[in-house]
Amino acid sequence: MAVRSHLGMALLLPAVLLVAITVIYPFLMIVSNSFVNSTGPSTLHRTTELITKWQDDAPVDETLRKALTEDLLTAQMSRSLSRVALALENEQYGLRELLTRTGNELRQQADRGQTLDLFAAAADWQDVKWWRALKRGLSPYTFTHLLHVVDYYYDSTGQLAEVPDNQAIFLAALQRTVIISIAVTVLCMLLAYPISWVLSSGSRRWQSFMLVCVLLPFWTSLLVRTSAWIVLLQRQGVLNDMLLALGFSSDRLQLIYNRTGVLIAMVHILLPFMILPIYAAMNNIPRFQIRAGLSLGASPVTVFRRVFLPQTVPGLRTGTVIVFVMALGFYITPALVGSPSDQMIAGFISIYLNERLDWATASSLAILLSSTMAIGYLLIHLAGKVLQR
Repeated sequence: MAVRSHLGMALLLPAVLLVAITVIYPFLMIVSNSFVNSTGPSTLHRTTELITKWQDDAPVDETLRKALTEDLLTAQMSRSLSRVALALENEQYGLRELLTRTGNELRQQADRGQTLDLFAAAADWQDVKWWRALKRGLSPYTFTHLLHVVDYYYDSTGQLAEVPDNQAIFLAALQRTVIISIAVTVLCMLLAYPISWVLSSGSRRWQSFMLVCVLLPFWTSLLVRTSAWIVLLQRQGVLNDMLLALGFSSDRLQLIYNRTGVLIAMVHILLPFMILPIYAAMNNIPRFQIRAGLSLGASPVTVFRRVFLPQTVPGLRTGTVIVFVMALGFYITPALVGSPSDQMIAGFISIYLNERLDWATASSLAILLSSTMAIGYLLIHLAGKVLQR
């Protein structure tokens, strides 16, 4: 028995390592980038050592000013100041620009042979709010990035405050992402349920043919499918031509670069992920149970609600989770067929990660999106429990 137990553990080891490398380690890195300050303290190390002991209501002494002056000049000379300024950007609006400007002025002072003077380089450092922001940014751990992605920030007094409405973008993007994902999930559910019933009720040959039709989109790349919808949905496209020819519309419709185009393209891409789990659940339901219910006097609606539907709930729940989670992470399709007001949270993650190189904000957005996925999964699981009763 001991040998079998050790053999079983050895067989599970590759799977455990795969999960650890592909899931646990990346998630820990995301958490680390969101909450752990490393760039600022490692570069401005003299300032970090002194400012952690400085009290917010105390005046800034000469030793601390000199330490910051030397650190900024060293960072500017080593070309690492821009990276530090980017890491501290969310601590206080304007801090990134102030650090960059101060570093440039200090280097010019050094090149001219002048005595280094922080206040002469940037008089803004006489305002204590910048020192408070710098202290927060140089602490070992921070919640600033996570607060930033829920549209909160620290004001000049160090208190939490809401971002002005004209600058609040992340919660609105998250709300838009959830709404689009729910709409796509519901549409996929409404379309997939009857398609799955037709699939499970047909002959073997019919099922094989229909499954090929369902799986066909998997053989085409996501970018190609999205590009095809651009051709089909544009004002001079095939769909508008058909609607005009059949008399369903008297004018060409705007079906792309708006929410309609996003929903159509996303439903087309994600529909197979809803069909297959529901079809698998329906295919395992013994048909004699339905006939038995009807022969005992139950109406078709009662048989569906009491016999058929509860047994399809596991497949329905699985498909709903897959579609909802995948929809939350979409960004290529909304970027191509949607308007600027249809961009989802994953698009912002891509921008902060690839264009702005702000890994802290991108990681915080990823945590926000992952939390939304977890809450969505929990609600879907509870809804499935209710339907199975």
